[in-house]
Amino acid sequence: MAGPTLIDVHMHINRTREEGHREKAGGYVIWEYGEKTDVRFSHYGGNLDDALEAIDNAGFSKAVVVNLFGLSSVRQETASEVGEGAGPDERARLIESAVAQKLKEYN
Repeated sequence: MAGPTLIDVHMHINRTREEGHREKAGGYVIWEYGEKTDVRFSHYGGNLDDALEAIDNAGFSKAVVVNLFGLSSVRQETASEVGEGAGPDERARLIESAVAQKLKEYN
């Protein structure tokens, strides 16, 4: 009889191992709950190859990838960077332009 299907239900993937290690070195903040000091990170950098190796080594057969690029969070962050100095139409244009640039950089 086959065993149960094991699924990792929360996995992040970074574009490169270096990017993943930088993310972890900067600390880990859960936006909904605040800073978590007891989070233990794996030794993996978190690119696709690392993710597949980690899944296999842990005995999982599937994983759910959590998107790291939250568009609403980027808009909010960008809005605070733009500030209130411009009029509403100009501010909206600046925000959307900056968001588009960040999307381009992320891809």
